[in-house]
Amino acid sequence: SKSSNWRPTEEQVQKYCEFLGMDPIKDSHLKYIAAHALTAPIPPPWKEFETHDGYVYYVNSVTGKSSWEHPLDGFYRKMYKDEKRGVAGGGGG
Repeated sequence: SKSSNWRPTEEQVQKYCEFLGMDPIKDSHLKYIAAHALTAPIPPPWKEFETHDGYVYYVNSVTGKSSWEHPLDGFYRKMYKDEKRGVAGGGGG
C-alpha cells in the first residue's frame, strides 16, 4: 500500500489527466484533481489487489465485484467536468 507521503510523478499526473479527458494546456489549472485522485485512499468496502504480473485491480468486499477502475475514477471524472463547466461549490459568477 502507498505510504502517506507518496507523491505521484509528473508523468503519472499527466496520464491521469488524459484519462479524465483533460486538455493539458487549457485544463492545466485543474491538474490538482488528477494529483488528488492519485493520492486518494480507496473507499471502503473496496480493497486494492495486484495480479501476479503487477496490475492493480479493486474488489468490493461486500458485493464481490471487481474492477480495473479505481472506485473513485467516476467521482473525479465528474469533479473535473463540473469544475470545467464552473458548477463547483461557491456560487457567484
